[in-house]
Amino acid sequence: MEKYPRRLVSLVIWFTSPWWYNSWKWILTGKIPVELGQLSNLRKLNLSTNQLNGEIPAELGQLDNLTRLALQNNKLSGKIPMELGGLINLEHLNLQFNQLIGEIPKEIGQLSNLKQLILTDNQLGGKIPKELGHLDNLIELLLTYNMLNENIPPELGQLQNLDRLSISNNQLEGNIPCEFDKLTNLVGLFLNENKLSGEIPPTLIELPKLEYLYLINNQFSFEDLINSFDTIQSLGIEFGYTPQDSIGTSYTATLTYGDDYKIFFGIDDTVTTNVYTWYKDGAPLGVINGQNFLKLTSLQSLDEGVYTCEVTNPHVPELTLYSRPVTIRLVSTCRERDSLALVALYQNTEGLNWDSTWNLLEPLDFWFGVELNLNGCVDKLRLSRQNIKGKLPAEIGNLLSLKNINMTDNLLVGIFPYEFCNNY
Repeated sequence: MEKYPRRLVSLVIWFTSPWWYNSWKWILTGKIPVELGQLSNLRKLNLSTNQLNGEIPAELGQLDNLTRLALQNNKLSGKIPMELGGLINLEHLNLQFNQLIGEIPKEIGQLSNLKQLILTDNQLGGKIPKELGHLDNLIELLLTYNMLNENIPPELGQLQNLDRLSISNNQLEGNIPCEFDKLTNLVGLFLNENKLSGEIPPTLIELPKLEYLYLINNQFSFEDLINSFDTIQSLGIEFGYTPQDSIGTSYTATLTYGDDYKIFFGIDDTVTTNVYTWYKDGAPLGVINGQNFLKLTSLQSLDEGVYTCEVTNPHVPELTLYSRPVTIRLVSTCRERDSLALVALYQNTEGLNWDSTWNLLEPLDFWFGVELNLNGCVDKLRLSRQNIKGKLPAEIGNLLSLKNINMTDNLLVGIFPYEFCNNY
């Protein structure tokens, strides 16, 4: 008889909380009472599709016998309590369609009986904890529509009972882990709307139960898809691969009259079957097969404008890669050209916080670490150990006379801009 008064207490808590009634059903509002954590015999807690707000009480982590926790479709905010990792008998955890923030607690990886983890449609950020790879009984992992970033942890490949993995609509980067070839029960893999790239692991598409593979709106290009495309089609896998993100960087190439310049968007030239259609100010310039750049020689006024490219490949039908625009602008001297490129460098890397700052009102000759050749063009940059932070801008590729650059021992991130290699 001891457990019955405890249940009555829970009813008192609920009915003394704010309620309102509509023509369909009672709707629970307000915060989740912390006293629910005292219901030690509770096995299922379903408060879904209400208007609950506030944070999820950490006290719910005391419900050792709980097998199902359903709090979806509310207005809950704050972080997911790490104490939920103590729900050792939990099999179903559904927190989707709320306003939860912060990282997914690594303690969730302790829920060894968990079969379903649904955190869709929140504002969760940070990286996916590798500890989720410990959830040996997990069948469904849904993390769609959040702000998760960094790489997909390869530890997720340990989830051999996983049937469905959906982490679309996040900010994930890098490759699809080759460890996913161990997901022998996987039926659906949904990775749409991220920043993923790289070749699809050949062993992934040979998984015995795989029926759905969706990679729409990532950064995959033809060199990533072409080797596996025919196999995917022959296996009857439902494959979503188009469209993909635009290629290249949008920037202005400020050059001098008579310069030569090569526009390149980073497409692998080993894929010789690519077809490139180039445009200037929206008008077609022509079609080039297998050549992944556009060479402009002895630039004149008529060459100024906005250049774009569309890339197709007959072996990956229905996919067109669209380039971001490159604007060609001409000035009279290389000094003017190079000063604009260096201003972009300065502004994009927190120049005011460099150890040796530049006075942009002074001539180039007085800027620290900048050396000019006899024609007044920048040919050397010596900027090591200057507390330079951030990502180098594409405009650095406009330094056509640059022969030597040293930016070691700084705090730069990302890859060196391929625009820098456009003319080498």
